[in-house]
Amino acid sequence: MGDVRGRSRIGLGAGFAMVAAWGMAACSGPSVLPEPSRTAPVMDDLLSPGLEELFERVELVPGMAVAVVRDTSVILLRGFGVADVSSSSPVGPDTPFYIASSTKSFTGTAAAILADRGVWDLEDPAGDWIPGLNLPDPLSPDDVTIRHLLTHTARIDNAAVTYRTAYTGDHDRETLIGLLGYSEVLEPGFDYGNIGYVVASLAMDTAAGASWKDVLETEIFQPLGMERTSADRSAFDGQALALPHGVGIGPRAFEILPFIKDDSNMHAAGGIISTASDLARWLEANLNAGVVDGRQVLSAEAVAEAHRLQATTEAEFYQFARSGYGLGWYHSDYEGDLVLHHFGNYPGFRAHVSFMPEADIGIAVLTNESAQGYFMPEAVATWIYDHLLGKPGLEAKYDSVVALLGGDAERVREAVRRDEQNRLTRPDSLTAPLSAYAGRYTNPAIGTLVVEPTPFGRLRARIGRLHSLMEPIDDRRLLRVELVPGSGEVVEFFLNEGRADSLLLRGQPFRR
Repeated sequence: MGDVRGRSRIGLGAGFAMVAAWGMAACSGPSVLPEPSRTAPVMDDLLSPGLEELFERVELVPGMAVAVVRDTSVILLRGFGVADVSSSSPVGPDTPFYIASSTKSFTGTAAAILADRGVWDLEDPAGDWIPGLNLPDPLSPDDVTIRHLLTHTARIDNAAVTYRTAYTGDHDRETLIGLLGYSEVLEPGFDYGNIGYVVASLAMDTAAGASWKDVLETEIFQPLGMERTSADRSAFDGQALALPHGVGIGPRAFEILPFIKDDSNMHAAGGIISTASDLARWLEANLNAGVVDGRQVLSAEAVAEAHRLQATTEAEFYQFARSGYGLGWYHSDYEGDLVLHHFGNYPGFRAHVSFMPEADIGIAVLTNESAQGYFMPEAVATWIYDHLLGKPGLEAKYDSVVALLGGDAERVREAVRRDEQNRLTRPDSLTAPLSAYAGRYTNPAIGTLVVEPTPFGRLRARIGRLHSLMEPIDDRRLLRVELVPGSGEVVEFFLNEGRADSLLLRGQPFRR
């Protein structure tokens, strides 16, 4: 999962379960590093050709940036493909990518730094730092701690808060605190999502006396020299960013998706733009207890606290068997080796940030497509780990991986083609006039959806940062929107005496 709880994928799972099972069976037990690889690591000129071949063989994403760190050295920093298919601008190590939920490791470490400084205690109740916070029974602001929030064990879920902070950007502090009183209470245990980090950031704002964005800037980005990393989209105004892409029409085609992120929907669970170069410095700090360029830049105690296993879970993601969670870092097993990681997913973007503590290897892979190339970052990362660890039988293994990646991508492309064909068979107009649908429709939790006619005889819907043309599904009540790029949704209107007075979106009622 990436930026929000839950995701819908087409045709994924079975093939990669086979890859995971094959890989675990083929190379079980912790890796024994071949000599002299620890003292003379494989360098860029050896890794690059293999990665270039892998990138070109699969052709699943327009662009990709990769950073590899071994101990205190950056041994690979490369861009592949293009940041933007319309201009063919190449991806380089300094191309900024949105990293989605890989943000959580930064927020978790920042929280640990504040605790190390005595600014707050991770056992503090959330209510101590969020005046006016109410939670539904049996939860209490006096019992849910900062640590609960950052380890996904707070038992809170709130779709409205998640949607506003990750997508529409339609929120302020008071609105979010008010909505939290209507949260869903989850069963005890680990339940991954954005909500804990969003609530923790509300507490961090108070404890630090500054925005969580400023905390990350002053406590992590600036000290590490991450000069092209920010939690504000506006910091990149006028700069060439990697743009999000989806599946286009035609073989191996891509289309540019709307880049819907701005400062308002960059949040503490998924709100950083960074580069491969900067993430190399982040990985070096995590591999070396906060030391970068020979200096103690981040508190060793805070880094260790962020890494420490604090919640347990059991899940599989690609070939990574997850066993638990720290403060923004998953603990997982990859063929017998411990890997700490946090991945990110958002329409048009995937991010992989991971490190193998015992082998002193850290890897970041960023891509600007998230549908047919969903597992591309993980395939690249495991290829790098396997080569640096000197594992045998890799040619056959990655022939199988490439075949499975290609088969999965073809299923995604076929689903897109079927969807396009289905849409062509639908009505191209409505029997009721456009004015019957136009208006402002409000849901107290989610916000206000504005439906308005366009000059060329269509309807457009918008809610906060999101907007979409509306396509008829039938000739009267049902229309399709794509408010979140790449995700079609149905809007159902309810007409009364020829005029809509309410609608359903995402299963939620909106009233005019």
